[in-house]
Amino acid sequence: MKRTIIFTILIALIIGCVPPETIPNDSSGIDAKEQAKQDSVRLTRCEMFLSFGAEYYKQQGYEKAKKNFLKVINLECGDDFYEKYVESLYYRLGSCYQNLSELDSALYYFNAGLSHSPENIALIENLAYTYGRKNDVGNQLKMYKKLSNLKPKDIDNLWKIIDILKKNNEFEQVINHLNKIIEISPENQRAQIELETAYLETGRDPIAIVKSQWEFDRANVYNGLKYAQMIYDRDDKDGALSVYEELFTYDAGNVQTLEKLSTLYNDFENYLKALEMLKALNKLQPEKIKVIEDIVLIYNRLHTFEKAIFWANKAINMDPKNGNGFEIRGKVYEESANYCSSLHDGDKNFQDKLVYQIAYDNYKKAKSLGNARVISKLDYVANFIPTEEDFFMVEEKPEYKPSGECYQWINLTVKHP
Repeated sequence: MKRTIIFTILIALIIGCVPPETIPNDSSGIDAKEQAKQDSVRLTRCEMFLSFGAEYYKQQGYEKAKKNFLKVINLECGDDFYEKYVESLYYRLGSCYQNLSELDSALYYFNAGLSHSPENIALIENLAYTYGRKNDVGNQLKMYKKLSNLKPKDIDNLWKIIDILKKNNEFEQVINHLNKIIEISPENQRAQIELETAYLETGRDPIAIVKSQWEFDRANVYNGLKYAQMIYDRDDKDGALSVYEELFTYDAGNVQTLEKLSTLYNDFENYLKALEMLKALNKLQPEKIKVIEDIVLIYNRLHTFEKAIFWANKAINMDPKNGNGFEIRGKVYEESANYCSSLHDGDKNFQDKLVYQIAYDNYKKAKSLGNARVISKLDYVANFIPTEEDFFMVEEKPEYKPSGECYQWINLTVKHP
């Protein structure tokens, strides 16, 4: 009997040491079909509560919206669901807490959303804003820099970074970010001014720094343009011209260089070089009427009216329904009449008056097309157009063409009134 008991105990111990039978990978013990059914029901409930939350959110019912969004999270809807609806869920849930001034919870769910969508702009922007409300400047700056990596040309975001860096007196980084803005927008005057201030804050002469950057790599047009602009802003036109001329040898098609050279050559009355730069600009920007206007202005100064009228006509042909072209052409005829009449002591003879009439007609056309700038021109030129007495004093014709050596280039005529 004793031996039987011992044997039974041994058998029980052996059986107890045998591993249990392997069961399906389902903690609930249900089969795959039942699991799929339950998953489908859960997904339907997830979408239902998400929809309820969205509706309350639209109506600014943030407390009720929050409760429905939390139900979606507690249902464990799965990574695929959360990644698909990351903004509909985490962005709105975080915003609910934000509107309820529960900022720690807002940060928690914005960050939770970011774990599903690391580059989501809306979540990062709201994190930056919420960190700012909590005066957590370090994390706010971290978010703005993350945004900058995702949107490197977002100037507004760069300014937010700069504002924080300035408050922290981190002017070396301020300079780096201001340079990024200028690289994106070379004409940004605010950035140019703040850059100079930042250099001064570091105890350095801004021009000396930019000059050294350019001299290190003179073919770097961006640094050269920055240096030349700073010289120009300090009224050193000779120095600026020298730099722009060198930059032109590296990149003859740079619009900023051509614009500055045309202005400087014009200031120094080197009109032929100014024309060269303006014509190069016209090839690059044929639709820009201001360039054509500047070309016409120089030809007027040179009294080369035949060439001036060629370019004025180009301006009109670009857009015949725009009054600017007719204003430009009116100036050619007016300047021609002013110049030619000055050759005979300024007295306006009948030929001069005919040309003033042509100028007047162009200004009148410009005004009819909506150009209000010519109103003063019309009033002035009207003083010199032919009167009935002037026509009475000459041989009567149906129309009159300005004559004389000074007006040989004019093909237009003036009708007898």
